[in-house]
Amino acid sequence: MNKEKVKEFGKKILQKAKRLFREEKTPHTRVTACRTALAVTAVVFLFCVLFFDFYFDLNDDVLMKDILSGAYTGVPEARNIQMLFPISLLLSLLYRLPGNIDWYGIFLLCCQFGCFTLLLYRTLRMAKTKRAQTLSVMLFVLLLPGVLLSHLVYVQYTVTAGLMVSTAAFLLMTAPLLPKEGRWGIARRFGIPVALILLAYLLRSEMTLLMLPFALAAVCIRILMTDRDRSVREILLTGRKTLLPVVGVVLAGLFVFSALDYASTMSADWHSFRSFFNARTELYDFYFYDMPTYEKDRAFFEELGLTKESAALLDNYNFSLDEEIDEEVLWQVVEKAREHHDAGRGAFTRLKDTCVTYLYRVRHLLDRPYSLLIAAGYILVILYLILMKDDKRRIRGLLGLLLLFVIRTGLWMFLLYRERAPERITHSLLLAEILLLAGGAVLLLKEEENNKKIFALLPWLLIGLFVLPGGIRQTVVEKQRRERVNAAQELYLTYVQEHPDNVYFTDVYSTVKYSEKMFDRFGRNKAKKNADLMGGWAAKSPLYQKRMQSFGLTDMQSAIAEEENVFVISSVEREIGWLQSYYISKGIDGTFAEEDRIGDDFIVYRFEAEQ
Repeated sequence: MNKEKVKEFGKKILQKAKRLFREEKTPHTRVTACRTALAVTAVVFLFCVLFFDFYFDLNDDVLMKDILSGAYTGVPEARNIQMLFPISLLLSLLYRLPGNIDWYGIFLLCCQFGCFTLLLYRTLRMAKTKRAQTLSVMLFVLLLPGVLLSHLVYVQYTVTAGLMVSTAAFLLMTAPLLPKEGRWGIARRFGIPVALILLAYLLRSEMTLLMLPFALAAVCIRILMTDRDRSVREILLTGRKTLLPVVGVVLAGLFVFSALDYASTMSADWHSFRSFFNARTELYDFYFYDMPTYEKDRAFFEELGLTKESAALLDNYNFSLDEEIDEEVLWQVVEKAREHHDAGRGAFTRLKDTCVTYLYRVRHLLDRPYSLLIAAGYILVILYLILMKDDKRRIRGLLGLLLLFVIRTGLWMFLLYRERAPERITHSLLLAEILLLAGGAVLLLKEEENNKKIFALLPWLLIGLFVLPGGIRQTVVEKQRRERVNAAQELYLTYVQEHPDNVYFTDVYSTVKYSEKMFDRFGRNKAKKNADLMGGWAAKSPLYQKRMQSFGLTDMQSAIAEEENVFVISSVEREIGWLQSYYISKGIDGTFAEEDRIGDDFIVYRFEAEQ
């Protein structure tokens, strides 16, 4: 009896599977496609919620949240340094609403999962059979979470901006072209990708500008692939009437938002800080390992008027202590570091080394599993183009594929030439390339009667089956590491909050390995933090000055030496001798004595002046 029931159950499953893959032409309507996309995205979101915790991946996002929420200066700030003014203004206004909701975290998650919904919705709308629809959902569930699960859980605003531009490129490439619909029809079809690009620019302008060539490639490829029967003149006319206005709107939007951001920081203090910030970025992001040292460049530092102890503050990132390290000094340090970096290496040598590095990455398929998907995508599209019967369309398709490869090569050469390619940038570029290849495959498959060649997507499906377990395993390992490491950070945050009348300045490199959970500190998101770093990207900004004034302090150096309620926190693993030597060099005699300990990882120091 049990065997018969099992057989009947198996037959029902097979029948349902056959119905799913049946070649019936049952395209999704807008409503059903939207419902399916939302449902699948909700499943992925719930998976992340149930099995993981959302984190701000880097301290950058934590500080941005603190600035927006009011935890940095005491009031929500509309100028957030790292993002453009219009979006930071909106988020700061949301933080002024009652409650302790983490609006910045919600915003990032809405952007990410919203992009996934749009990607699946467009794919379902283009799928013409149940087989295509089913495979679309399967590929979505296997590939995107499998490749991006760690970025979904450990959220970083740079990756979020990259995902939005990648999604916009996919939507631009796969959008129907109906020039007779008029301006409103064009706005309806291209409004979402344009909005995504502009929103990404507001969130992370540098990343958006870096990835805009992919969006431009999507526009050009879409023009090339408009229709097999149209002449070159008709294709260009279609592009001029539809997609070129879209490009114009994007460029106009970038200009307007940049102007608004510039207008919000026109004061002398902000102008000076912007220059200081750019110098800091150049020094620590590109020339950190070539930074001048006092032992080798003593004459240089003496000319700047910096002592050995002040120069050490540049090396350990605690330059907020010294008011003499301003934008002019920092730019001269950048120039010296650039000299060290370029010594004995001309532009031709660097270009040759860049080419060798790029070819090595391509040949050895680094950045797996992204590189596996990209290789499979190029092979898939090339095979489709070779098997095409329409010679003109084949040529146009090959030109589009060549354009994509040229653009990706140019962007990678740019990154490698500058010798800075962190994963948050490279993964975004790779994702954009994957989505454009997928968009090209979708355009080609759309023309096949009954979509009989849809199973050519099976290599991607198999890669998805292969990478999903690895992506989950990697994310689990990272979760365990963060929970272990962040236990000390939680003690640190709890300690400083239990002493609200004190102010604590912390050594920068004592905290760089820590992150913070989203939504884990409800009730404390808006609470002003009475601990700050001795450096970092917000140091010496007008917001930093406002924060110091809110504590009744003028500068960090004198506050540590003179105020009884100001303390220094450093990791147990990092010695404090550099700070002692710095104060001696400034003619301030005294010692740093241990005041307290925070667990086994941090020491709280008090400055005791000599009587």
